[in-house]
Amino acid sequence: MLSERGLSSLTILAVALITAGYLMFINPEDSSVSSLDGIATVTGFVRNTQPLTVTMGSALAAPLIGSGYLTTPDGVVLEEPVRVSFKIFETDLALIDGYRVYRFHESLDMWEAVTPVVAHTSELITIETARLGTFALGNVLDFNPPVFTNVYDELLAEAPSEAVGYEIAVGFSQPDQELVRILELGEQGGCNGVVRVGDGEASSRLERQAIVDIGDAPTSLKFVFVARWFTSSNGGCAQAEPLQPLSEYGILDKIQI
Repeated sequence: MLSERGLSSLTILAVALITAGYLMFINPEDSSVSSLDGIATVTGFVRNTQPLTVTMGSALAAPLIGSGYLTTPDGVVLEEPVRVSFKIFETDLALIDGYRVYRFHESLDMWEAVTPVVAHTSELITIETARLGTFALGNVLDFNPPVFTNVYDELLAEAPSEAVGYEIAVGFSQPDQELVRILELGEQGGCNGVVRVGDGEASSRLERQAIVDIGDAPTSLKFVFVARWFTSSNGGCAQAEPLQPLSEYGILDKIQI
């Protein structure tokens, strides 16, 4: 029969083992997982309670290449950034630098290039991100977007009365192709130029057609302007503080999920 001291020692040992097992379970550890076709890979530190996964999705249209890949855990901001990599199968080395990794932005219903790019070779392109979701490899189309007068004013005129902040994104597409965001265009704003996220969302959308030069070829493109309105159940902007654009772009990065 065990002595009281022996029982105490066993109790301490059991608690230590349970605690160690619990910490191993919740603490982040290095993980790497690839899609079944070996094209997409996610690598990083994640908790065992939310393992990394990569699932091949449906085929995509130009300027994206191949299929989309759903990576999880999505819909959350990860504690540590992870790396998403795509293999490149390209024999024309002149085209290598034109590749980017794109993520589908569900709130805007368009694809957007992801930065930072931490590796870009003739065989692999890798980005770093704290937000997972659906990714794809794609080409970059080089053109100068036209200037559309009054579009932002038209969208602001459609703002709901409860709006306390907004983001306007601009995307483009050719017929039967994917809608891709033009990151250098767009606008953010709020009451008297100060964004409040609020507790709800609404959206508005405008479209325009224009002909631009892609390479030496005049090409007809559709440009889509999507406004996300951040609304408040306590009411919108005061009359003396109307919705106005910010002087700097990028303040809403943390709520892009």
